[in-house]
Amino acid sequence: RCGSSACRSPRCAPRWRTARSQPIAIDDLVACLVAARTVPPGRYDVAGPDTLTLEELTEVIAEILGKPHRAVPFPVSVPAVEGAVASVVTDGDRGLITALLESLRDDPVTDANAIESIFGVTPIPFRDAAAAAVPEIVDG
Repeated sequence: RCGSSACRSPRCAPRWRTARSQPIAIDDLVACLVAARTVPPGRYDVAGPDTLTLEELTEVIAEILGKPHRAVPFPVSVPAVEGAVASVVTDGDRGLITALLESLRDDPVTDANAIESIFGVTPIPFRDAAAAAVPEIVDG
């Protein structure tokens, strides 16, 4: 739902909009899970090849949708309020959205990405994965 409503209205864009992440394509994650059958037991980080901020992610999705990217910066961040607003705009689950916003206080970025070296998966760039996923979200 977030992809289909990402450009519907200006989004509240507090400080966590600059949190960096490494989004992973669902196909890559599934490929890692399949490959895990032959990987030595352990804890591994897997991530996509791109390190992007939330604002950059929404810019890419807006571009794919052919919509303008609009963001309204706020000097403070109150995830409960932002989650309530986002749930109204996206028709999403308020509790889930609030929890996701709270998790964006830190950069979920890894320096030990095992996707290629351990799992043998060549990760799909975010733009390509989003371009494939957005029509499914919008039409689905």
